[in-house]
Amino acid sequence: MSASLLARIFDAIVPKSDGLHVGFERYAQRLAQRNGVVLCGAFFIATLLGWPSDLLLFPDRPELVDAFTRWRIQILIITALAMVAPRVVARQPSLTSTVIGLIGVALAVSTGVMLAAAGGPDRPWFHTSYIAPLAILPLSLPLGARVLITVMVSAALTGAYFVAEPAYLGVDGLGTVAIVMVLTTVIACVLGHLQFQLLGRSYDQQVLLARTNEDLERRVFERTRRLRQLAAHLQHSRDQERQRLGRNLHDELAQLLTAMRLELNLTRREAPPHTAKALDTIDGIVARLFDAKERLVRSLKPLAFEELGFAGALRQYADELRERSQLQVELQLQLGEPLPSEVITIAICRILQEALSNVARHAKAQRVQISVRQVDVFVELELRDDGVGFDPAKVPEGHFGLLGIGERVEALGGQISIESKPGQGTRIRVRLPPASADASYV
Repeated sequence: MSASLLARIFDAIVPKSDGLHVGFERYAQRLAQRNGVVLCGAFFIATLLGWPSDLLLFPDRPELVDAFTRWRIQILIITALAMVAPRVVARQPSLTSTVIGLIGVALAVSTGVMLAAAGGPDRPWFHTSYIAPLAILPLSLPLGARVLITVMVSAALTGAYFVAEPAYLGVDGLGTVAIVMVLTTVIACVLGHLQFQLLGRSYDQQVLLARTNEDLERRVFERTRRLRQLAAHLQHSRDQERQRLGRNLHDELAQLLTAMRLELNLTRREAPPHTAKALDTIDGIVARLFDAKERLVRSLKPLAFEELGFAGALRQYADELRERSQLQVELQLQLGEPLPSEVITIAICRILQEALSNVARHAKAQRVQISVRQVDVFVELELRDDGVGFDPAKVPEGHFGLLGIGERVEALGGQISIESKPGQGTRIRVRLPPASADASYV
């Protein structure tokens, strides 16, 4: 009943529109609850630790020891209840100021009664009451609630003191006592409100910084997405151009070389015998041109998927490396149905092609292990060699193979990891997702 009445009083006195947005109001309430628990915990511990000193301070006044004992028990009970109050207030944060006011008044009344038992205003114990309003300082309360609670605490302590011992009202110097108590209350309100304003500014700065960071992250994400889309488009355009060049070389150059060989055969039939050796030499050159043309076409065109398929293309790369460099090449394929899109298969082939080229040029390896597998909707490529290795943080200038692989993977939204140490070989792992909408132009 009293809590409900006090809540109505707060609603009437404390303005609802004092410039605080909901976020800060809730933040201040949580902070007030936390600091209140810490403050009550400190009171609880100090009360326990100071209990044995009562017998030392008042050895000849058992009635005063009894009064302090009752006070300490009351403080322990009130602070213990206060430390569990946030669990109740958490359901209704708007009751934070009300609960703080009730706890403060309860502590003040108990302390006032105890001080009255200790002696009149002329006793030094009474003057410790001046610090009571300062106990509200650590609590983050808006101005209206702070003034109301601080005044209530001061009034409750003073009122309980004189109600418990009305005879003290006739003691000289009460005017000075009242002035000091009022000044302490005003100072506590002013300092507390200044602290609350600083807290509000700090919170606003934190909110602004968080919003700025979110906006920056969003813009960076959007720019990165666009750059990846552009990189994927450029990569696709380059692959398309290489395929076009490969087709042209295959069609036109093959026709010219075939025509040259036919003309050479016709010439051999009619040529005098002494030109046979020269014609054979020319025929050998034409044959080498055919081989060079095939290698060039294969390097420009990822693979003839219509003829070999994805798996066949990967096997061809492994076979070519085995024949060209005499390396022990192991290839493991775990491909399911359906196969990855053309964007992904071309990317895997290009990545493997570049990685194998790096192995052949730099690794000085004896053995290469290649694994390509589908895991759910992802395609994973792993390549290991037992070569000389290197420090990934110190890639020599001019070695752009790994850089190109990384850019291709990032453009497709994939992941790449390179593990290598000097003398311990190298492991490259690539994980590509399904082709995104950014690659829908393929």
